[in-house]
Amino acid sequence: DTIIINSKKKDIIINIWDTKKTDGDEVSILINDQLFLEKYKVLSSKKILSAKLNKGDNNIQITATDVGEIPPNTIGIEILIDNTIFPFSTNLNLNESAVIKIRQ
Repeated sequence: DTIIINSKKKDIIINIWDTKKTDGDEVSILINDQLFLEKYKVLSSKKILSAKLNKGDNNIQITATDVGEIPPNTIGIEILIDNTIFPFSTNLNLNESAVIKIRQ
């Protein structure tokens, strides 16, 4: 599935966390095919990441690199753009991905 967000801002914040029991869920994030976060073990507390968008389409791909002790991989994601929060959640099996597209 791909979700599309339109943005006039170049700077974004990405928050990620485990929405269920912290059981070893792990993700990698690519932004425009560039590795942004590799095999991060997600916790119940939010990890806050800053990113810059390119002009045009930007793809944020979240891939489950480990589903932990209790599958599936359950990650909460928030994209913050200019004080607007776009919330998402995933239920991914091992090596499955979700894509968020941001047009700038």
